[in-house]
Amino acid sequence: MKGLIFTSFLSYIEEQFGLKFLDQMLDTVDVKSSGIYTTVGTYDHQELLKYIVHINSISKHEIPIMVEDFGYYLFTKLSNEYPKLIKQFDNSLDCIYHIDQTIHRNVRKIHLNAELPNMDAKFNDTKDQLILSYHSKRPFMYLAKGLIHGCIDYYNDDISVKMIDLSNGNSNKAKFILQ
Repeated sequence: MKGLIFTSFLSYIEEQFGLKFLDQMLDTVDVKSSGIYTTVGTYDHQELLKYIVHINSISKHEIPIMVEDFGYYLFTKLSNEYPKLIKQFDNSLDCIYHIDQTIHRNVRKIHLNAELPNMDAKFNDTKDQLILSYHSKRPFMYLAKGLIHGCIDYYNDDISVKMIDLSNGNSNKAKFILQ
């Protein structure tokens, strides 16, 4: 998993819980990287999961809600970091529709070893509903949901999102219906 996700997560934790909490978490959770990340590095996604479980054990924040909230936060970070990728689209449905063909393709150019989720988007016949199939090796469908909501708010669109878990509780496969 790319370091930008980890550095953004640490920023998110600092904003949500404070620097003292972040320092305590980094001192407590045993991870291979010792909590030291660069935006261009690649790290085991299990480290992120360990942090999330640790936060849940202390704060009792529900994991799906926290991960979704982080996804929303992450979209803001990514849109600030890569504004040209986002500004080329007129609305959130157009942006989400082109995630795999445009945004993920550009990420793969920059980061050759990036392991991105599979995102297959299709419009219905009347083009007022987008169906996004999400599948990942990692359990981050709630992160995807947060990213989707962040995208919708970025474009100030009035769109509802329904998520259907297709993973039998593994959080790695879902269908999103946006309309």
